[in-house]
Amino acid sequence: ERTTDLTAVFRCSASVTKLASMITSSGTSLFTNFIDPLAQASEVQVDMLEFQPEYILHDESDTTMHQKAIDLANGAQSILACMKHKIVIIYFDRLLFEDAKDEFERNNKSVSCLLERGDIEIIEQAKNKNDYIIAMADYVGGLEFDAVILVGVDKGRLPREDRSVSSASKTFQNYTAHNRMYVAITRATKMVKVLGDSRRGVSPLFENAIEQKTITVV
Repeated sequence: ERTTDLTAVFRCSASVTKLASMITSSGTSLFTNFIDPLAQASEVQVDMLEFQPEYILHDESDTTMHQKAIDLANGAQSILACMKHKIVIIYFDRLLFEDAKDEFERNNKSVSCLLERGDIEIIEQAKNKNDYIIAMADYVGGLEFDAVILVGVDKGRLPREDRSVSSASKTFQNYTAHNRMYVAITRATKMVKVLGDSRRGVSPLFENAIEQKTITVV
């Protein structure tokens, strides 16, 4: 019997890969068998333009989180010179996602909603309509975009803080939050923007990344 160690090839830019690696490394103490999939990476994309990931702390009393997300998507589209369907706005909170759908409809903002994992028809629809895509983090696995806008990432909301939850459940929620964040970040090949409410403060998931300067707080 022989053991073979497999290495990984990532199609993300180096800056995106470093941020994803920082998320997994900050979660490794949760379970002793948590393996950092980037630790043995044999190759990352180094020939594409580098964009430093940004953590934008936005005051929701000014404009809504959803409008700010659209503004960030517009900025990313302009910089990357890509079509809108190559940018996805990802939500981690179900209520925030439903609120986004309602607000975009009220304000006649045309977006395509990804409502289940692997729904290629929605991707094609967004391409034909030149729409941005909005989705829950659980639905974006396996997909690839030029840029991702991660919405509602702040203290108390990710990981969710609930005093009524047991310590074991909190540990699992923390682990799940790291996993979902890793998946969401690695959907981007070029650009990552993280959006949170400045009144809540920075999510603990990004404290290590900020300290190591793999993401810039705006």
